[in-house]
Amino acid sequence: SESIAWNEIVLKETTPPERTDDNEVSAPILCLKIERALQPWQRLTHGKIVEHLAAAQSHMGTMVICAGCGRILERESMHLDHINPRAQGGANDITNRTLLCQPCNNRKGARYTLTGLMGENKKVGWMQDEARAKLAWSRAQDRAEQVRDEMS
Repeated sequence: SESIAWNEIVLKETTPPERTDDNEVSAPILCLKIERALQPWQRLTHGKIVEHLAAAQSHMGTMVICAGCGRILERESMHLDHINPRAQGGANDITNRTLLCQPCNNRKGARYTLTGLMGENKKVGWMQDEARAKLAWSRAQDRAEQVRDEMS
């Protein structure tokens, strides 16, 4: 028997398919999941947000406090993260951002809010200094509000 390769089969239709949708519009309403940024502070670049938050969460100049576990690391090893994950409706502006170390950022993902991450870190023994982590988060929030107020 002769074998036929899958790419050698061509089906030709001579009549259009029968409609089964009662001629309804396929996408009657287009909803954006995230609202467009209208204010200047909502349009800050990734680099500018990191710059503002690194200054707020700084410890002795070049070091930054992780808002998830309280560890003190170099600025270059910090990751910009959403306090409330975007997958859960969190905004993508400076008021919903903070700096985390890589292990905290990886652990948090889109599963936890920052509060949830801190609780998980305490539960599994990863929290190094809770007071310092809360201080970093508070400083980040204060700086975000300051930037928002200055740019509004």
